[in-house]
Amino acid sequence: MSTEGIAIHLQARPDRAISIAERHLHVMDRMSAIECPLGFHGLELSPVPDCGGELLASYEIKTGLKGLSIIGTYAFRGTGYDYADVAALDEIILYGFRSSNKARDYPSVLTNCVASVAEAFGAYRVKVTYGMHSMDYQDGVGREGPTLEDLKAAGVKDFDGRKNILTMYPAQFWDARLCSDALGFGPEEVFSRLEGKVDKVELTASGVYILLSDKVDLSYEEYL
Repeated sequence: MSTEGIAIHLQARPDRAISIAERHLHVMDRMSAIECPLGFHGLELSPVPDCGGELLASYEIKTGLKGLSIIGTYAFRGTGYDYADVAALDEIILYGFRSSNKARDYPSVLTNCVASVAEAFGAYRVKVTYGMHSMDYQDGVGREGPTLEDLKAAGVKDFDGRKNILTMYPAQFWDARLCSDALGFGPEEVFSRLEGKVDKVELTASGVYILLSDKVDLSYEEYL
């Protein structure tokens, strides 16, 4: 079996009225209430990170779990920075591991763990990427229809950002605001349309979680 990089991206809209220190302490408190592998319960929590002279403050959670990395970032808050409502300024928690890592039960993680950390982090979007599949899809490999470059040329901004949904992933979470902005209806309608048609669709307190495939050896043809 080939080995592919798997990443779970949690994205949250920053609140500029809340300092990085306040937000970080809140995130650590919420995430430490959830068990591993995605929660931080029992782990050494990161101190408050600082931007220094940069536009991002980053931190790492040491999991003690073989082959699992967790990093997080916060965008700079301050009156001296021209804020834009774009995903590039999102708060992020990023999990990374390999499909060949037998210490990680990938199907169980996708089925049982992702929605809970999405809620704890206050994510508006979660995407699970598998290898280069999503990037190949966006580039138009093996399919018809517009590519990422076509959409950019047509004026689409903040691709797969805070107001649009243009790529489907093996698993994803969307909050109610993203559903409304991107689809024109809420999580309940997403649930109604997908129930019984996908591996899992689950309503949460703030949105909807959709699992399309938990295959450890997912081919690009199956992804399509």
